[in-house]
Amino acid sequence: MIKIVSDSSTLYSIKEGQANNVDIAPLTVSINNKTYREYEDINTEEFIDIINQGHIPKSSQPSIGYVLDLYSKYPEDEIINISMADGLSGTYNSACMAKNMDNNPERITVINSKTLCGPHRYLVDLAVKLVESGYTKTEILNEINEKIETSKSFLIPHDFEFLARGGRVSSLVGKIGSAIK
Repeated sequence: MIKIVSDSSTLYSIKEGQANNVDIAPLTVSINNKTYREYEDINTEEFIDIINQGHIPKSSQPSIGYVLDLYSKYPEDEIINISMADGLSGTYNSACMAKNMDNNPERITVINSKTLCGPHRYLVDLAVKLVESGYTKTEILNEINEKIETSKSFLIPHDFEFLARGGRVSSLVGKIGSAIK
């Protein structure tokens, strides 16, 4: 059997992922001295309220142990983990480290989606559909990698100042970005 694993960059909660035959490793967000699992411990409205109070969130990839536990649930299965873009988070690296710690790492393939959110979710949903259609692991990997290589996605920040405050861009880039927007 082939299992699909991913992370909450797909915009799936753990429960939504399970309903779609995907195991989800939630990213965490720390804000106002508290840490929450994305889509699990805090809802969008609460999160936005805290940000509007002036608090700056910091996100973190799922722990290696959490991802390894997901892999360990399926010791006899082939696993494809479609991870969010490695340039945007350490999530891909955590997934690879967990793979290397598994008792049978050869059965696990970690894919760098090179994207996040909607396009990432599309790749995960496609992988599930291919599994359900009886494709082999090699065929699924070929299809997913072809989609990654022939697709482009763009990230357009709503607020460059927010990115600057969070350390994602320099303050100069934040000011220029806000001015041109």
